[in-house]
Amino acid sequence: MGFRQYKAFYSCVETGSLTEAAKRMGCTQSAISHLLKELEEETGFAVLIRNKGGVRLTEKGSGLFTVIKDLMRSETAVQERIKELSEPASTIRVGAFTSVAVHWLPSLMKGYEEKNRDVKFVIKGGGYKEIADAVKKGKIDVGFVGLPIDGKCIQIPLCEDKLLAVLPKNHLSSGAFPIENFQRERVITLTEDTDWDSRRVFAQAGIEPNIQYKSSDDYAMIAMVEQGMGICVMPELLLKGRDGNVITSELDPPAHRTIGLAVAFDKASDPLVCDFVDFVKEHLPK
Repeated sequence: MGFRQYKAFYSCVETGSLTEAAKRMGCTQSAISHLLKELEEETGFAVLIRNKGGVRLTEKGSGLFTVIKDLMRSETAVQERIKELSEPASTIRVGAFTSVAVHWLPSLMKGYEEKNRDVKFVIKGGGYKEIADAVKKGKIDVGFVGLPIDGKCIQIPLCEDKLLAVLPKNHLSSGAFPIENFQRERVITLTEDTDWDSRRVFAQAGIEPNIQYKSSDDYAMIAMVEQGMGICVMPELLLKGRDGNVITSELDPPAHRTIGLAVAFDKASDPLVCDFVDFVKEHLPK
């Protein structure tokens, strides 16, 4: 019994169909059927029930799938480790959320490459938690995050970034925007897994915002505000160059986020990582 049989079985269960499993594995549906047949002949029992609606596990297939799922996760971990070990010693793996990735990272990378022409960057995007988890798990060397974060890693504050109210152009507000207004007006937020900043602001003010829309994309939120669909809270850095069709106002009381770096403990003594961190602190874009 070989790994391809296991992978075919796993792919069928994960995708729910032989057709989708074939696409995932880059082969024909008949090849998947053949691999499943070989698996069932070797085990001596049926692992899947096939019908027009797709596939489902048999009782014995369910028991086998639990073990094979762990095997596939181990195989993924092995491939990721091989990729890491194959990267040149001068590679820096950096994680960054949207506003940093757009407004800071390109110039920081360019500047550091001019200083160290042998360096190569691998960039990972994501939200604060996703980037922090990647640092702690050793998937990246250094990550731009919103501080503080949970977990064991070195945390280096870089700057304070104002949080602003983002309003449609025809909004009647003037001056600082009272936080309590978010209870009355229609509010747009990010989805719960990435909505750290505005949630913290609302919680500190002790208010329940009138949330009407949730988005997984920061710039989609700006477009929704432009259309008069609601208001939102956003960091000043994210709005850089993108506030032409909206009004931005400071919050009352004022609020900010702390942008910083997270570095895994085992990378704290890496000369390349330390040098890049020092470069970032010295050349942070204004």
